[in-house]
Amino acid sequence: MNRQKLVHEVIAMLKLTEAPFFSIGNCYYYRRICIDLNKGYENVFDTSTDIWRPLNEHELKILVSKGFSRGNQYLVIKNSRLQLKQSRNDFHIASAKKNDKDKLKYFKKAIDAINKLREMIGY
Repeated sequence: MNRQKLVHEVIAMLKLTEAPFFSIGNCYYYRRICIDLNKGYENVFDTSTDIWRPLNEHELKILVSKGFSRGNQYLVIKNSRLQLKQSRNDFHIASAKKNDKDKLKYFKKAIDAINKLREMIGY
């Protein structure tokens, strides 16, 4: 199934579901998922990062098969793991440069990602 068909299935799910959505204009928000319904530009975005990115096919398949709640959990866990990995790499670079200010910043980011993962997993 191609990406456009998956996006239209998510839009159909939006119309059938009773999940609590917040709407602004033609955009519907469910936690960290944004569904844009502008005619001709329909898309589904992940809003948990600084730059909104369209969901890829794998993430859309999870959203269609498991629902909005499980799809949101998957996105949170995936983005937290990526943030942890990137913060760890940046921490090592700051350590090599002996930059204490950046070391502390990336350490705090890594701790935030770990705490978010613990909360999502229920540890």
